[in-house]
Amino acid sequence: MTEFKQTPSNFEPDNEAVLILEKKNIGFSRQIKAVFKKRYLRNILFVSFFIAIIFPLVDRYVIYPLFFDLIIENTEEEAIRSARLLVLELEVGPERGDSHSSSDHFLHDPEDMIKALGLMKFKVFAPTGETIISTDEVDVGKLNKNDYFFDIVAKGHVFTKLVRKDTLSLEGELVGQDVVETYVPIGGGEGEQAFQGAIEIYYDVTERMTKVDHLLNITFYILSAVAIGLLFLVLWTLRSAVVVSIERDIADTALVEANSNLEKRVLERTLELNLEKERVELASRTKSEFLANMSHEIRTPLNAIIGFSEALQQEMFGPLGSDKNAEYISDIRRSGEFLLELINDILDISRIEAGEMEADFEEVDIKEATEAVLFFVKERAKSNRVTINTEYRVEDLHAFVDKRQFKQIILNLLTNSIKFSNPGGSVSVRLGMVSDGGFSVTISDTGIGIAEDYQSMVMEPFGQVAGSMVRKHEGTGLGLPIVKALATNHDAEFLLESTVGKGTTVTVIFPKKTVLRF
Repeated sequence: MTEFKQTPSNFEPDNEAVLILEKKNIGFSRQIKAVFKKRYLRNILFVSFFIAIIFPLVDRYVIYPLFFDLIIENTEEEAIRSARLLVLELEVGPERGDSHSSSDHFLHDPEDMIKALGLMKFKVFAPTGETIISTDEVDVGKLNKNDYFFDIVAKGHVFTKLVRKDTLSLEGELVGQDVVETYVPIGGGEGEQAFQGAIEIYYDVTERMTKVDHLLNITFYILSAVAIGLLFLVLWTLRSAVVVSIERDIADTALVEANSNLEKRVLERTLELNLEKERVELASRTKSEFLANMSHEIRTPLNAIIGFSEALQQEMFGPLGSDKNAEYISDIRRSGEFLLELINDILDISRIEAGEMEADFEEVDIKEATEAVLFFVKERAKSNRVTINTEYRVEDLHAFVDKRQFKQIILNLLTNSIKFSNPGGSVSVRLGMVSDGGFSVTISDTGIGIAEDYQSMVMEPFGQVAGSMVRKHEGTGLGLPIVKALATNHDAEFLLESTVGKGTTVTVIFPKKTVLRF
């Protein structure tokens, strides 16, 4: 059996799979740590617990006392009204008669008085604190020595206290109901001299307190439930926020690692590209040096061949004899000129690719420069029986261009048009202005044309439609690429339109900035 082993050094885990696995394994302890690590999450947690605790405390220590104060306040008002009625009924106070006769008169029917006023019981105190009248006879004669009696009631102020069931009253008596005790001073003015005693009113508020206790209990449970629900909601939301925060941290960590790996790969790739660039530049320099050396070596004998063939063709040193000799001499001259043209085109495209074909701008009379090129190709057009027509829509056009490169643009386009035009055809040269302020040079012919599928091919160096074995027209395929490159040097636009069998039209549009006057 063959055993397969995984080499650890070559194993790289899927980062996305690791990221998903880490997100699924976010435990409770990790969430807790994340809460205390993030300040805003920690604050949310503390505020949530504070709200959950404060709700029941507010009910117990704010709402509960408010209800008690409300009961005491209402009962105190009732007690003051009852005390005023008792003062009139008992005839006690500054204008009262014999207290004993009044007491006897009242005690003759005490139950009716208590029921009529809705009291639990009451007491009447002399200014000294002695109980002189009471619904409970055992209280008569007792002395009230409490501080509140002399410090508050004796000074003309009402004093009220709520006494809960099974606790001691103000006089130290154990009560079996919830009672509100109210001391109402008797007197007509302020100061100690005006104090004539006090009436203590007892109200049974057991029923009221039972309702209040019940209501407060319900409120307590509701607020507690709201607080717990709110706390649960906040904690659930907080958990989601914690999970999102942890996932974001995991994603950030993974992103940092991915960026680090990417930077490492980019650095490695950059080094590779720099090495490749250096190799390409070295190859380009080598090619340029080779072409420069070869052009010098080839041009010298070529010029000699062309010169000697011209001398022989003109029979400067005597007749050639046979007509075949004249024909061969003509072929030698034509082949030499074609080879020289080929070398010049190759050198031009080489300099363009190397970025060494810089433009030397100067003011140029465009019509004059065009006419000079037309004169140069006149003989070639005549020998090919091709008519050249010119149309100058602007006469005195001067532009800021490289004169040699501009002429080469016109020359290459005219040479191509003449070359690919059939005998009897025509070539048109048109100069004119364009709408944006620039000017255009348009050269069209009635030649063989270029199929649409091959138009992009002829714009590449050495790009030709047909192979050399079937081509009727010799050429290097460098004419149009050189024209386009030279147009780019002038920020000019190159346009090519062609139809098979009808001809080709090439337009070079120079920008407005090149125009000096027209």
